[in-house]
Amino acid sequence: MKKENNKYEEIGKDVIEYVDTRIEHTKLQFIAKTIEIGSYTFSSLIIILLFLVFYFCLVCGTALWIGHYLGALHIGFFIIMGIHLFFLILLILVKKYLVEIPLQNKLTRIIFNSKK
Repeated sequence: MKKENNKYEEIGKDVIEYVDTRIEHTKLQFIAKTIEIGSYTFSSLIIILLFLVFYFCLVCGTALWIGHYLGALHIGFFIIMGIHLFFLILLILVKKYLVEIPLQNKLTRIIFNSKK
């Protein structure tokens, strides 16, 4: 009977060790995915910031050029503002398909480590 008890104790210790290992593995996977999502977010924010600086300079230059061409600088800025308002309304109308769904797909690929 002592031999059977020793087997059960040994199996119990193995099960506890396995569960502890699985928990540790899950924690490490969670940390790895969190770091991956964080680095993706940070690098995306840097790219967006640099793009916005470039875009701001381009828009100001274009508005000044249009304003100079038309004889009044403020008219150039109003024209550029109208173009941006049009694109803003368009983006609001289709944001689910252009922003939300692609972002969800990208984050899902990162989380489940799919390389598509």
